[in-house]
Amino acid sequence: MGMIFEVAGRDVWDPSLDTSKLFCTQIASVAALVGRDSGVQGPDNDFVYVDAGTFEAFLDAVIEYLEGSGTLELDAMLSGITAVALALEHRITGRWRVLPSGLADVFGLARSLVR
Repeated sequence: MGMIFEVAGRDVWDPSLDTSKLFCTQIASVAALVGRDSGVQGPDNDFVYVDAGTFEAFLDAVIEYLEGSGTLELDAMLSGITAVALALEHRITGRWRVLPSGLADVFGLARSLVR
């Protein structure tokens, strides 16, 4: 059994329990790194609540940070969670955001996560 990610009363993602917990933990760490609220609340009774507007602004900050982080190790660590977050954003909005060309690999990974 997994968790349900919900946006404004709409179920948008239902990953496994371990995936959900790791995602929430990583998103909280990235939020602290970039100094922005992620809009991700939970887990709470098998639900994770996402505020779409806050999450979108958070992703703007993450992408800006990723573009200028300057270290390969940090880029590698951020790329994975950013790809998962972009896939979640796509599930929320139904659209793919335009990314800088330097993040093509992150975009490719994100697209591979949406079936």
